[in-house]
Amino acid sequence: HIQLPASGENSFGEMKVILLDMAGFLALVFVSLLLGLAINAFRAVPLPLVYQSKTERFLTSQLDAEIPVKYPFPVVPEVLLEDLKTLMRSPGLMLLDARPPPFYQRGHLPGALNLSEAAFRKDLERLQARLKAPGAKTFVVYCSEEDCDDGEIVAQALVQLGFGSAEDGVTQGRVIRVFKGGWEAWKAARLPMERGESG
Repeated sequence: HIQLPASGENSFGEMKVILLDMAGFLALVFVSLLLGLAINAFRAVPLPLVYQSKTERFLTSQLDAEIPVKYPFPVVPEVLLEDLKTLMRSPGLMLLDARPPPFYQRGHLPGALNLSEAAFRKDLERLQARLKAPGAKTFVVYCSEEDCDDGEIVAQALVQLGFGSAEDGVTQGRVIRVFKGGWEAWKAARLPMERGESG
């Protein structure tokens, strides 16, 4: 006769093994997490622990610490090509090209100033007086083409810095808009262009 252990003893032993395995697994996860955090802390450029969009990363790196980033980001309204052609005749319009300087120099919309995403701080410092000039009422920011988000990022930075509002229907103060079609849509429509350095 073979005597089997009582069912209570068997289940207690199995439960003990499962609990020990779980404790070992959790200890391994905890040690791995601590090791990963320690390695990340010593990297030249640590990986962010919380996801940030490209716009959030840009704003937190470009805005001074004393200027808090305002959440949620306002949606900067879009200007269509036909509307932009009409706006070009208004005296308070300021066009801002968010592309890097070499692209701007090869061709840009007439009268546009280069406020590139790539050299934002330097360009902002250079253009500060013009951006704050009393005659500037509408800022239209553009980039290369519809899939380029540099124009939206620069427009958002201008809103965050208080250069204007992204709200529709603003009658007082400056408004900020984005021309999503950008340089490619302008060029495809065979409209006038300029070349060279930003004035």
